[in-house]
Amino acid sequence: MKNLLVELRIGNWLFSEGKFFCVTEALFPHLLLKRTSKFEPIRLTPQIIECAGFRTTSSFFDSKKMIEGVIYDNYCVDPNDEYGISYYFSLCELGVMSTDPNLQEPLVIIKEVHYLHQLQNLIYSLFKTEIKVEFHKSYLE
Repeated sequence: MKNLLVELRIGNWLFSEGKFFCVTEALFPHLLLKRTSKFEPIRLTPQIIECAGFRTTSSFFDSKKMIEGVIYDNYCVDPNDEYGISYYFSLCELGVMSTDPNLQEPLVIIKEVHYLHQLQNLIYSLFKTEIKVEFHKSYLE
C-alpha cells in the first residue's frame, strides 16, 4: 500500500514481523523515518471486523454486481445513538445507517474500505470517537 504513512494517525493498528501493534505517539516518528515495507496495513477479514466490535447481522445480494455477502453492524460508534455503521464485507463498503426504523437505506456509502486503519479513520472522522479494537490473544502472540 503506497500511501500507508499518509493515512496513518496515532491509535491505528498495523502489522509487522508477524504481530499486530498500535501506532503510538512514540512510534509515529519512527514509522516516518524508517519508510520501510516492514509495516503493513491490516486487511479487513471477518475476524478483524469482529475484533473492531462489529457483529454479523444479515446477508445481502447485490444484483447489479452479482455479489452476495455478509453485513456486519456496529451501533456503538455514535455517542448520540442516532446512527450506526454497517460494513458490507464482499463489497468493501461502509454504510452509515440511521437508527430511525423508518429509514431502511444507508444515508452514506463509503467505498473501498479494505484496511483496519481506514475503518478506524473513517469512524473517527464521522463521529469523533475511536472504535475499540480488541484482538484475540492468539493475534497478539
